[in-house]
Amino acid sequence: MINSDPYQKRRAAEAAAVRRPENSGAARIAISEEKLMKFQNRKIRTFALIAALLALTALLLVGCTGQEDPPKDTPSDESYRVMVSCTTGVSVVGENPIEVKSGDDAVFTVRFEDGYVLDSLSAGSLDGDRLTIPNVTKNTAVTLKAARAYRVEVVCSEGVSVTGENPVSVKAGSDATFAVSFAEGYTLQSLSAGSLSSGVLTVPAIAADTTVEIVAAEFAYLYDPNGGTVDPTSRNMTAATYYTAALTEDGRVRIRFSEDYAAKFGVLSTVWDDGTFHRQGYLLKEYNTKPDGSGEGYSLGSKFWSAPVDGRDAVLYCIWERVYESDFLYEDHTFARPAGVSAQNAPDWQESGVIVTGYRGAAKTLAVPETLGGKPVIAIKSGAFRDLTATELILPKTLLVVEDGAFTGCSALKTIYYSDSVWQMNNEALDSASYQNFTRLIVNATKAPRYSNTGEGAFAYKLAKLLRTVGQQRVIMIAGSSSYQGLGTDYLEALLEDYTVVNFGTTRTTHGTIYLEAMGHFTTARDLVLYAPENSIYMLGEPELYWKTLRDLEGVNNFFRYIDISGYTNVFGAFTDFNQNYAYKRPPLVYEQVIGVGNITEDGDYFHPNRAALGSVNDQTGRYIDSYFITLNERVKSKDEGNWADVRNQTAHKDYTDLSDPTWATFTDETYTRLVDRAFAGAKSSGAKAYFTFCPVDASKLVEGVDGAWLQRYDDMIKAAYSSADGVLGQSKNYVFHHQYFYDCAFHPNDYGRTWRTYRVYRDLCALLGRTALDPDAKGVTFAGCLFEDKCFLGPTYPVDLDD
Repeated sequence: MINSDPYQKRRAAEAAAVRRPENSGAARIAISEEKLMKFQNRKIRTFALIAALLALTALLLVGCTGQEDPPKDTPSDESYRVMVSCTTGVSVVGENPIEVKSGDDAVFTVRFEDGYVLDSLSAGSLDGDRLTIPNVTKNTAVTLKAARAYRVEVVCSEGVSVTGENPVSVKAGSDATFAVSFAEGYTLQSLSAGSLSSGVLTVPAIAADTTVEIVAAEFAYLYDPNGGTVDPTSRNMTAATYYTAALTEDGRVRIRFSEDYAAKFGVLSTVWDDGTFHRQGYLLKEYNTKPDGSGEGYSLGSKFWSAPVDGRDAVLYCIWERVYESDFLYEDHTFARPAGVSAQNAPDWQESGVIVTGYRGAAKTLAVPETLGGKPVIAIKSGAFRDLTATELILPKTLLVVEDGAFTGCSALKTIYYSDSVWQMNNEALDSASYQNFTRLIVNATKAPRYSNTGEGAFAYKLAKLLRTVGQQRVIMIAGSSSYQGLGTDYLEALLEDYTVVNFGTTRTTHGTIYLEAMGHFTTARDLVLYAPENSIYMLGEPELYWKTLRDLEGVNNFFRYIDISGYTNVFGAFTDFNQNYAYKRPPLVYEQVIGVGNITEDGDYFHPNRAALGSVNDQTGRYIDSYFITLNERVKSKDEGNWADVRNQTAHKDYTDLSDPTWATFTDETYTRLVDRAFAGAKSSGAKAYFTFCPVDASKLVEGVDGAWLQRYDDMIKAAYSSADGVLGQSKNYVFHHQYFYDCAFHPNDYGRTWRTYRVYRDLCALLGRTALDPDAKGVTFAGCLFEDKCFLGPTYPVDLDD
């Protein structure tokens, strides 16, 4: 045990001295224990007295000053040691560590080496080269880590600039962002890397020093009458809403588009033929990038993209065809405006004019004049044109009626320039000889559009993006409403990272084969074209042209230039159906009025506000109303529709679940296969790769039901039927979803279904490209139309044991 008495050692020493004899014979001194105790007690009393005096003095001082001095050991008088530990690439300039008074800030100057930026800081904050650790109250060690960084610079052309720091130093693997602004009248022409959205340029996952080039184009172009004249009072000149038109000193028309239009579309629309351009004795045939017609030709009233060359405006030239009025026979004719067609809906209708009754010329390009004898040509009589040697036929914008049998024996005929305003021209206007070599249909807009302000008008967005992204690496999805309402373009682009996505979804009753075949004109070898037809005869190869295709292509009729029209029947009948039953029942509009349709994104994705609800219903039974069940081959119109009366849906094919019947899993019409083969060949003609993939299907609406063996038979059928494709992506079972993932139709996924359908496409693309797929929410949860709540991940594939 340790003795706590402070005098113990001293007493022991004194006791030893009593016993120890003096040196050199000195007298011994003996100190008794009693004396020692008296000495100690006297010393203690002295110390106590001194302590009492000191305490009294302190009390007197406090009473005089009214306050107490702080003790010397309070924190305000203490200091602490602060040290910064640095990794490679960063260092502290000056003293390190430093002593800091308690409660003060520790401040260091740091310096990053070239090629390094801040990675992490364990405490404090860094502002430029000033590192501050605030309110130090203890010894502190701070770790400052640097990361490898790269220099990212944006180089801009005239008309575009970067606001803020440029270049920037960005940590490896991080995104570089810049604020970009365009001068008035300019829009994006090309971007060498990254993506530009709402004025923010994002260059993702920086892995090297990077230079990004932004090229802006002045959003204006010129029409050159090319020998004609301009009517400054025409509607295209005076009633424009999304552009302004003005005559230049040299007689051209300068078109400048509104900022809203430029931001949403990025490409231009040619004006429709309302008489703005005129040339006596000629017919306006098309617009062309070359004055002699040898450049790129564009239908009147269609989309085009032509960048300025050497800083000059893009120019479109009017291409004219000479007419010879003396070659035509005609007589007066009247065709009254039909019942239900108002003057408001058909402002250009001319009831009185002439009908062409005969032709005595021999032109290789036959241009039917707009006027004969000073009166408008409004009709062509049966038998008027026989045994023509002409290879091209151009019909005038004044034409309303072409009678059956108007063209007979015209076996040399290859191309027809057709005005979309014709009220009546049946397929019987041409006989079999005249159809023999007819392969090319050029559709010119000679009336204002009627559907541009509807959801169907969104196809203008899709074509605009297709045109402005030519040359980029793209995934182009062609499908019905299962993409239009079931693809998240932003989400898929984020997952793929290095691909631009173009969504060509429309409706299941439009001819997807037309879009597919035309892709060869708009694609390059860098593109992947995915054909995901909904289970509709029109998307699986039905050759009979349907009016809805004309509705969706209204204003973008250039598509007809790039297909072989001989693969389709009912060509003129479809136009007649569209005009008589739909188009002329609506008032004329402007082409880009679609920009006012708020639930359509600039990618052409259709989002309905109610589609966010899981398992939405619209009747009182707790389920949505769907007008039909479906099959997974081309016999899609089944018992719930009137088409069940069609013999093809009855004879020998009533039981779609009978696997012993080999015809249920085949394409029954060989023309379907031929048309699809040609469409894939057209898509691949540019060197692009074209694949078949699957649309999403509501399991509860399948006539056949859901069975693993059945779906495998269907996959086998698809591989055989689409052998002309570069391959089939995925399996049908991965696109058969629970009923709760659809909104109001067997092909309309709600926002949860859209998320899964988009992710399934991504998974199949990863397998094709040899990539490892990211998790569904790896890129965040904020993409438009894609919801990521837990209930979305319950497993949409149906049934669960069919999922991979």
